[in-house]
Amino acid sequence: MIISTYIYQCYWIKCLLIRVFRDALKCYLDFKCIKDKNTLEILTNEYNNILTAYENGIYTYTYYGIISIVEALLIYVLKKYNEETYNICKRIISKPEIHEKDISRWELWILLKISCEMGIITSILYDVFMKAKDERNNIHLWQLIRKKRVPKYAKNKIYYLLQYLSEMVKTINFYIENN
Repeated sequence: MIISTYIYQCYWIKCLLIRVFRDALKCYLDFKCIKDKNTLEILTNEYNNILTAYENGIYTYTYYGIISIVEALLIYVLKKYNEETYNICKRIISKPEIHEKDISRWELWILLKISCEMGIITSILYDVFMKAKDERNNIHLWQLIRKKRVPKYAKNKIYYLLQYLSEMVKTINFYIENN
């Protein structure tokens, strides 16, 4: 009886800690820069799925999800400044095939570079998410089979990436409010 009570209490303590953790991360992520309700709902749902995956130790999905949110946020913001974005792209990106006007078709490295150039994100966020993008490209199934490696993501690495994501959202919110 005492052991089952102890196990029951431990279970509820764990549930409480998970709720506290989730609430702590939610309070940092405020998508107030997103005015489109559909986009806001999709991003919020994806972020909640990422938190659930993180809590359950599914770090590969968490990693992909964070990068997906970054990509979606940057596309959304850069589309608001479409002409300026396209002009900066022509100026700093030398490959002619990426001078396509549809921003949603650009690769993540271009979105990051132009966002940093425009002052939407900081150079630190640029560096962090460029490294994260490179790591994401290395976890495709065929890459793993070819290199004979299993992806291992430390819980703390993902936690810090979540913190950088919240910092990116704050930075984007600030940029939109002041421009």
